[in-house]
Amino acid sequence: GLPVPETLWTNDPERVKSFAAGRRVVYKPVAGGAATRELGPEDLTEDRLRALSGAPVTFQELLEGENVRVYVIDGEVVAAVRVTSEALDYRQNEDVMERIDLPPEIAEQCATAAELLEMRWTGIDLKRGGDGRLRFLELNSSPMFLGFDRNAGTGILDALVAALASHSGA
Repeated sequence: GLPVPETLWTNDPERVKSFAAGRRVVYKPVAGGAATRELGPEDLTEDRLRALSGAPVTFQELLEGENVRVYVIDGEVVAAVRVTSEALDYRQNEDVMERIDLPPEIAEQCATAAELLEMRWTGIDLKRGGDGRLRFLELNSSPMFLGFDRNAGTGILDALVAALASHSGA
C-alpha cells in the first residue's frame, strides 16, 4: 500500500519498449551506485537493449518534483531532508539541502517500508509527483549520509553511533 511510481525491473528488451511507450522514463541499475538517467531513443536501439542480458535494470516513470531523503534507524525516522537540484540525479548536484519535518503519515510509511524489507538502517528516496504526493523511489541499504549531516545539520551520524552502541551490549 505504499505509494510508488510505476516501476519495472527487467532485462527483457521487449518489456522495456512496452513500458517506455508514450511516456518519460528513468533507469538505473538494480544494485550499485550508477546515476539515474532519462531513457532516450539512443537507449532503445537493439545493440543497447542487448546489454540488458547481463543484468536487470530498474525502469521507473519519471517524476518531476521535490526530492526528499529520509533516514530510518531501527524503525525510527531520524532525519528527513529536502534536496533542491536541477539535475535528474541529485547526488553531487545538490543546490540546497534543508532538514524538514515529515507529516506523521509519511514518517510512518517510511518506518513501515524499512520494516517490510527488514532494513534496520536505510536511506529512502522519495519524489513528489505532479499530484503533490510523495512516492517511494527506493530504499538504500548503504546510504551516504555525511554530506546531509554537514549541509543540513541532520545528526544522522550521532543517531547511527547511538544505535550501533545500543546493539553492541555496551
